[in-house]
Amino acid sequence: MIYYNLATQIGVSGKMTVSAPYTNRHLKTICLYVVFCIAFLLTAPAMIAQEVKTFEFILENGVLNRGPTRVQVQQGGRVTLIWRSDAPVEVHLHGYNKLLNIVPGKPANMIVDCIATGRFPISLHGKGSSGHRHKPVTYLEVHPK
Repeated sequence: MIYYNLATQIGVSGKMTVSAPYTNRHLKTICLYVVFCIAFLLTAPAMIAQEVKTFEFILENGVLNRGPTRVQVQQGGRVTLIWRSDAPVEVHLHGYNKLLNIVPGKPANMIVDCIATGRFPISLHGKGSSGHRHKPVTYLEVHPK
């Protein structure tokens, strides 16, 4: 048994008692906790500094007027898709099943944490797109690391 810290206390009975010493098990738990905290602090900046790719799309009359026809990102990355439209429309990212309602005149952001790999179509729903378009307006391509 390792004695780490001895503290004296006055008990309820008025007698002086000595606190229980730390055992090897307690010290191992504390060491593991400290190692975990150090590891987290070393990796946190990498998680915070994760590169976010941003792309802007402009829809007119339910058709992509400006923006890339393909967005490419590495697995584990994050992408922000900024959408603008002249009519109410809903953007649907298939595979990730993300939906975004766009109001005319206001930009709308779709933030995607790219975990699943593959080629995912992005199509439109709503009045400005004449219902559901089966032909995607763009694609999100997530490539493996």
